Amino acid sequence: MGFPELFAARKEIDQFSGWSDPEAETGAMWFVAPLAIGGVTQEAFALHGLALKYAPDRNVCFELKALGPRNRKIPLARYEWRSLRGGHTNSRRSGSPVSGQRVTATHYHSFDLNFLPTQGRMRSGNLPQAESVEPEPQSFESLRCQVGNLFRINNISVVLPPPWEYGMFGANG
Repeated sequence: MGFPELFAARKEIDQFSGWSDPEAETGAMWFVAPLAIGGVTQEAFALHGLALKYAPDRNVCFELKALGPRNRKIPLARYEWRSLRGGHTNSRRSGSPVSGQRVTATHYHSFDLNFLPTQGRMRSGNLPQAESVEPEPQSFESLRCQVGNLFRINNISVVLPPPWEYGMFGANG
């Protein structure tokens, strides 16, 4: 199955094993959840998630990855919610409709913006094109729902919220 067919298919998370323990130095937590299409788990096709333990309700990333040439994991789409980097600047050399644009901290690197159909491959540069998401989701639950719709994952609700640690003064404490 090629990248366009993998992305377009309705998918199910085969197994969600939960978020990892946070890395000691960064607080980064992640998961990798294998994906099934039509009840069949696809080899090396997964939903990846990333969050920071001490950055609740921000800096969450979901990414679809598939096995590509030379057994490399190739990102097909990525959604970044309230990125601590503050946004993303699209490559100017791509010739895409969003070339050179600066997008907000919540943005979507869609498959359609980053796939080159005449070459049958993803653009080089780790999904270099993105569009702002406005309005941005206001909770993890609404983020998860939007990602499920965009990535065509029927049972996205099995992905539990990250085990964030809230400070004494809320999300910024």
